[in-house]
Amino acid sequence: MKDLTARCLAWRGLLERGRVGWNAEFAMLERAGIVRREKNSAVLVEEEEMQRLLATPEFSDALAKLDSAESLAAAMGLGVRITDRASDCLRLLMALEKTEQAVGLVWRQQLSAELFGNSKHIGSVSILSRIYEDWLALKPSRGELRLKAFSPLPHTAGGPDLFDVTKYQGQAVLMSSHVRPEQYDLSHLHFIMTCENLSPFLELALPAGLLIYTGGYASRGVAAWLQSAPESSRWIHFGDFDADGLAIFDRLSATAERDGEFFPNRETLEFLKADLPTWQGARSFREDALRNDRLKDLARWGRRHKLQAEQEQVLYQLRKRGMNLEGVLF
Repeated sequence: MKDLTARCLAWRGLLERGRVGWNAEFAMLERAGIVRREKNSAVLVEEEEMQRLLATPEFSDALAKLDSAESLAAAMGLGVRITDRASDCLRLLMALEKTEQAVGLVWRQQLSAELFGNSKHIGSVSILSRIYEDWLALKPSRGELRLKAFSPLPHTAGGPDLFDVTKYQGQAVLMSSHVRPEQYDLSHLHFIMTCENLSPFLELALPAGLLIYTGGYASRGVAAWLQSAPESSRWIHFGDFDADGLAIFDRLSATAERDGEFFPNRETLEFLKADLPTWQGARSFREDALRNDRLKDLARWGRRHKLQAEQEQVLYQLRKRGMNLEGVLF
């Protein structure tokens, strides 16, 4: 069966925007009268018919795999965009996310044989090779955990309290392979914030609780700390308000098996809306790829208003109004 990834991307992009640059994938739509070609642009003429085509089982299944692959790639911190073979990409991403072992060229060939029945498939297909190389490049940093403790977090065996480490060094940098959350007394922890980007993490100071840098992806190391905290602890994830930011939080919530709140929330976005940029990214909001109903609502709102917001922009706009993050959340 023909791979529909490129066609899905082109057709859905046209449906969302109404007018895009001409693509060979539009030729059959032009013949059917659904699209009109104007010089180097494609203009959507029959929106309902386009919606009907994309809702057929063949296309809806391909779109579901595309959305899942893109969301998982974002949640794993990979910068690659899925433009081809979404089904194969999703299969590879799911396998890579689960592995904890040391890897190399021989392991890649073994994985390729197990997943695709061909030991050279990953290496010979461009999009799969890029996914693997991006994942491999990020692997060393996955063992590092950065956090700031603004409440006492004593080491149960007499090691340094993370609150003291933060006070004197500004942050604590731990190696997940050697330092586990069970080694610290988290029983009195009432608030946790995870932070997607490094700049806001370094800048922020909380009245109390624990601030953890996610490194832009939903790592199992961060999830372990969320799982070890008391159920009564409030958890807020501060991320970029875009498709990747929502995917990172959604995946982290699933991995940690814990409910949390995404920030900026809708109330804050409504408040700042006039000064936030219109959506310019390659990926728009995809609520179908998200598990959390509140995130689905937030994704629909973002798509409807065609807005996005990086963490730094949210902090800047709040401060322009004489407010800070702590005042909004506490």
